[in-house]
Amino acid sequence: MHIADVMRGLHRRFRRDGRGTAATEFALILPVLITAYFGSISAFEGFQARKSVTKASTTVVDLITRSQVMNTTLRDNMYDVARALVGDAADEGTTVTMTSISNPVSESDPDARVIDWSYSNDFTTVIEEDDLEDMNLPVIPKGDSLIVARVYIEHTPRFDFGMFDKQQMSQLTFRRPRFVLRIPSTI
Repeated sequence: MHIADVMRGLHRRFRRDGRGTAATEFALILPVLITAYFGSISAFEGFQARKSVTKASTTVVDLITRSQVMNTTLRDNMYDVARALVGDAADEGTTVTMTSISNPVSESDPDARVIDWSYSNDFTTVIEEDDLEDMNLPVIPKGDSLIVARVYIEHTPRFDFGMFDKQQMSQLTFRRPRFVLRIPSTI
């Protein structure tokens, strides 16, 4: 018997034998399934973090617009509210910036914008006059004001497959005061 006949027989038998195909297919598909599973968890956590930043910014600006005056108690409570709403989505800290912008009655510049007050819990991200040009704010009527809240976090996904890096999430929300034209600060 020739070696070629032996090889042909082994090849025929190998093609007909189906044992082990399920294990082989499973071994080939398992890494793809694991990556898809943990990747979807990371993506979902990113969407949740984004949603919590938006909710925190909206809630902070809404609560401030219901106030009559900005004081240290309200300011500190707004920091706590934002941190509580963001929760575990932030890697280290949640930066909250609260600002009152007004349009003083001025005949020379009808679209003038002045910052009445601006507070931030990290003291480096307060909004300044130079920042107003870059912000997409609505027109503020003469003598009226606008409350702006910005919440910023850095979010790193729990499972890193190289698909999602550290994400910087920021939400800027603005509203007019509800009960007064301007909310003064006593700080």
